[in-house]
Amino acid sequence: VKDLHIPILGDIPVIGPILFEQNLLVYSSYILIGVSFWFIFYTRHGLNLQSIGERPEAAYARGIDVNKLRYFYTALGGFLVGLGGAAFSLDVKLGWSDGHIINFGWIALAIVIFGGWHPVRAALGCYLFAALQLFALKLQPVLPQLSQVLPIIPFPLMIMTLLFINHRKIQHLVLKNNVFGRFISGRAPSALGESFQRL
Repeated sequence: VKDLHIPILGDIPVIGPILFEQNLLVYSSYILIGVSFWFIFYTRHGLNLQSIGERPEAAYARGIDVNKLRYFYTALGGFLVGLGGAAFSLDVKLGWSDGHIINFGWIALAIVIFGGWHPVRAALGCYLFAALQLFALKLQPVLPQLSQVLPIIPFPLMIMTLLFINHRKIQHLVLKNNVFGRFISGRAPSALGESFQRL
Protein backbone atom coordinates (compact mmCIF):
# COMPACT_ATOMS: atom_id res chain seq x y z
CA VAL A 1 0.00 0.00 0.00
CA LYS A 2 1.57 3.27 -1.15
CA ASP A 3 2.45 5.91 1.45
CA LEU A 4 1.32 9.49 0.93
CA HIS A 5 3.47 12.39 2.09
CA ILE A 6 1.52 15.35 3.51
CA PRO A 7 3.39 18.59 2.68
CA ILE A 8 4.61 20.74 5.60
CA LEU A 9 3.29 18.31 8.26
CA GLY A 10 5.41 15.49 6.87
CA ASP A 11 8.50 17.71 7.11
CA ILE A 12 8.25 18.15 10.89
CA PRO A 13 11.34 16.52 12.47
CA VAL A 14 10.81 13.07 14.06
CA ILE A 15 6.99 13.05 14.27
CA GLY A 16 6.43 14.21 10.67
CA PRO A 17 7.57 10.99 8.98
CA ILE A 18 5.88 8.89 11.68
CA LEU A 19 2.44 10.50 11.48
CA PHE A 20 2.28 12.12 8.05
CA GLU A 21 4.02 9.72 5.67
CA GLN A 22 1.45 6.94 5.89
CA ASN A 23 -1.10 5.28 3.63
CA LEU A 24 -4.78 6.12 3.24
CA LEU A 25 -5.89 3.53 5.80
CA VAL A 26 -3.73 5.12 8.50
CA TYR A 27 -5.00 8.61 7.66
CA SER A 28 -8.55 7.23 7.71
CA SER A 29 -7.91 5.84 11.19
CA TYR A 30 -6.93 9.33 12.43
CA ILE A 31 -10.26 10.67 11.19
CA LEU A 32 -12.16 7.66 12.54
CA ILE A 33 -10.92 8.34 16.08
CA GLY A 34 -12.44 11.83 16.07
CA VAL A 35 -15.59 10.67 14.30
CA SER A 36 -16.05 7.83 16.82
CA PHE A 37 -15.66 10.22 19.74
CA TRP A 38 -18.16 12.69 18.26
CA PHE A 39 -20.61 9.95 17.28
CA ILE A 40 -20.61 8.15 20.65
CA PHE A 41 -20.82 11.20 22.90
CA TYR A 42 -22.54 13.89 20.83
CA THR A 43 -25.16 12.25 18.60
CA ARG A 44 -28.54 10.67 19.29
CA HIS A 45 -27.42 7.36 17.74
CA GLY A 46 -24.31 7.41 19.94
CA LEU A 47 -26.42 7.97 23.04
CA ASN A 48 -28.62 5.06 21.94
CA LEU A 49 -25.47 2.95 21.62
CA GLN A 50 -24.44 3.90 25.16
CA SER A 51 -27.92 3.17 26.49
CA ILE A 52 -28.04 -0.39 25.11
CA GLY A 53 -24.75 -1.07 26.90
CA GLU A 54 -25.64 0.66 30.16
CA ARG A 55 -29.40 0.18 30.67
CA PRO A 56 -30.91 -1.94 27.90
CA GLU A 57 -34.27 -2.09 29.71
CA ALA A 58 -34.52 1.71 29.70
CA ALA A 59 -33.47 1.80 26.04
CA TYR A 60 -36.16 -0.76 25.19
CA ALA A 61 -38.76 1.28 27.08
CA ARG A 62 -37.84 4.24 24.85
CA GLY A 63 -38.61 2.16 21.76
CA ILE A 64 -35.06 1.10 20.84
CA ASP A 65 -34.62 -2.40 19.38
CA VAL A 66 -31.77 -3.40 21.72
CA ASN A 67 -30.77 -6.71 20.12
CA LYS A 68 -30.94 -5.33 16.58
CA LEU A 69 -28.61 -2.45 17.50
CA ARG A 70 -26.26 -4.77 19.37
CA TYR A 71 -25.95 -7.05 16.34
CA PHE A 72 -25.42 -4.07 14.05
CA TYR A 73 -22.62 -2.52 16.13
CA THR A 74 -21.01 -5.94 16.68
CA ALA A 75 -20.97 -6.47 12.90
CA LEU A 76 -19.58 -2.95 12.38
CA GLY A 77 -16.85 -3.61 14.94
CA GLY A 78 -16.04 -6.92 13.22
CA PHE A 79 -15.78 -5.13 9.87
CA LEU A 80 -13.32 -2.58 11.30
CA VAL A 81 -11.27 -5.32 12.97
CA GLY A 82 -11.15 -7.22 9.67
CA LEU A 83 -10.05 -4.06 7.88
CA GLY A 84 -7.32 -3.62 10.48
CA GLY A 85 -6.20 -7.23 10.01
CA ALA A 86 -6.03 -6.77 6.24
CA ALA A 87 -4.01 -3.56 6.68
CA PHE A 88 -1.67 -5.39 9.07
CA SER A 89 -1.01 -8.15 6.51
CA LEU A 90 -0.60 -5.75 3.59
CA ASP A 91 1.44 -3.00 5.20
CA VAL A 92 2.90 -3.87 8.61
CA LYS A 93 3.86 -7.56 8.60
CA LEU A 94 3.66 -8.55 4.96
CA GLY A 95 2.18 -11.89 3.99
CA TRP A 96 0.44 -14.45 6.12
CA SER A 97 1.51 -17.38 8.27
CA ASP A 98 0.17 -19.45 11.13
CA GLY A 99 0.26 -17.26 14.24
CA HIS A 100 0.69 -14.13 12.11
CA ILE A 101 -1.18 -11.95 14.61
CA ILE A 102 -0.79 -14.14 17.69
CA ASN A 103 -1.24 -12.27 21.01
CA PHE A 104 -2.45 -9.06 19.34
CA GLY A 105 -6.08 -9.86 20.11
CA TRP A 106 -5.33 -10.02 23.83
CA ILE A 107 -3.43 -6.76 23.67
CA ALA A 108 -6.32 -5.11 21.82
CA LEU A 109 -8.72 -6.39 24.49
CA ALA A 110 -6.44 -5.14 27.28
CA ILE A 111 -6.18 -1.72 25.62
CA VAL A 112 -9.96 -1.45 25.32
CA ILE A 113 -10.55 -2.56 28.92
CA PHE A 114 -7.89 -0.41 30.54
CA GLY A 115 -8.64 2.39 28.07
CA GLY A 116 -12.00 2.64 29.80
CA TRP A 117 -14.03 1.87 26.67
CA HIS A 118 -13.20 5.37 25.46
CA PRO A 119 -12.28 5.67 21.75
CA VAL A 120 -9.56 8.31 22.20
CA ARG A 121 -7.94 6.59 25.18
CA ALA A 122 -8.01 3.25 23.38
CA ALA A 123 -6.41 4.83 20.29
CA LEU A 124 -3.68 6.44 22.40
CA GLY A 125 -3.08 3.06 24.03
CA CYS A 126 -2.66 1.50 20.58
CA TYR A 127 -0.20 4.19 19.53
CA LEU A 128 1.76 3.73 22.75
CA PHE A 129 1.94 -0.03 22.21
CA ALA A 130 3.12 0.47 18.60
CA ALA A 131 5.77 2.95 19.79
CA LEU A 132 7.02 0.43 22.36
CA GLN A 133 7.22 -2.27 19.68
CA LEU A 134 9.15 0.03 17.35
CA PHE A 135 11.51 0.98 20.19
CA ALA A 136 12.14 -2.72 20.95
CA LEU A 137 12.79 -3.39 17.25
CA LYS A 138 15.33 -0.56 17.03
CA LEU A 139 17.13 -1.87 20.13
CA GLN A 140 17.68 -5.36 18.67
CA PRO A 141 20.86 -4.48 16.69
CA VAL A 142 22.24 -2.65 19.74
CA LEU A 143 21.50 -5.52 22.14
CA PRO A 144 21.64 -8.70 20.01
CA GLN A 145 21.88 -10.92 23.11
CA LEU A 146 18.34 -9.80 24.02
CA SER A 147 16.90 -10.25 20.52
CA GLN A 148 14.44 -12.90 21.75
CA VAL A 149 13.30 -10.88 24.77
CA LEU A 150 12.95 -7.39 23.28
CA PRO A 151 9.98 -8.13 20.95
CA ILE A 152 7.83 -9.34 23.86
CA ILE A 153 8.67 -6.48 26.26
CA PRO A 154 5.93 -4.15 24.88
CA PHE A 155 3.20 -6.64 25.87
CA PRO A 156 3.69 -6.62 29.67
CA LEU A 157 4.93 -3.01 29.61
CA MET A 158 1.75 -1.86 27.86
CA ILE A 159 -0.46 -3.65 30.40
CA MET A 160 1.58 -2.25 33.31
CA THR A 161 1.29 1.29 31.89
CA LEU A 162 -2.46 1.00 31.51
CA LEU A 163 -2.78 -0.45 35.02
CA PHE A 164 -0.76 2.49 36.36
CA ILE A 165 -3.01 5.00 34.57
CA ASN A 166 -6.09 3.34 36.08
CA HIS A 167 -4.69 3.08 39.62
CA ARG A 168 -7.00 4.65 42.23
CA LYS A 169 -4.49 7.26 43.40
CA ILE A 170 -3.74 8.35 39.83
CA GLN A 171 -7.47 8.47 39.08
CA HIS A 172 -8.01 10.59 42.21
CA LEU A 173 -5.37 13.09 41.06
CA VAL A 174 -6.71 13.44 37.52
CA LEU A 175 -10.34 13.66 38.60
CA LYS A 176 -9.55 16.97 40.32
CA ASN A 177 -9.38 18.40 36.82
CA ASN A 178 -12.91 18.13 35.40
CA VAL A 179 -12.09 18.10 31.67
CA PHE A 180 -8.98 15.91 31.88
CA GLY A 181 -10.61 13.74 34.54
CA ARG A 182 -13.60 12.98 32.33
CA PHE A 183 -11.24 12.14 29.47
CA ILE A 184 -8.98 9.76 31.39
CA SER A 185 -11.56 8.01 33.56
CA GLY A 186 -13.74 5.21 32.26
CA ARG A 187 -15.46 1.98 33.13
CA ALA A 188 -17.05 -0.99 31.41
CA PRO A 189 -20.67 -0.70 30.25
CA SER A 190 -22.98 -1.94 33.03
CA ALA A 191 -24.72 -4.51 30.82
CA LEU A 192 -21.57 -5.75 29.08
CA GLY A 193 -21.93 -9.43 28.20
CA GLU A 194 -25.51 -9.63 29.44
CA SER A 195 -28.19 -10.90 27.09
CA PHE A 196 -31.40 -8.93 26.75
CA GLN A 197 -34.80 -10.58 26.59
CA ARG A 198 -37.76 -8.52 25.47
CA LEU A 199 -40.67 -8.52 27.89
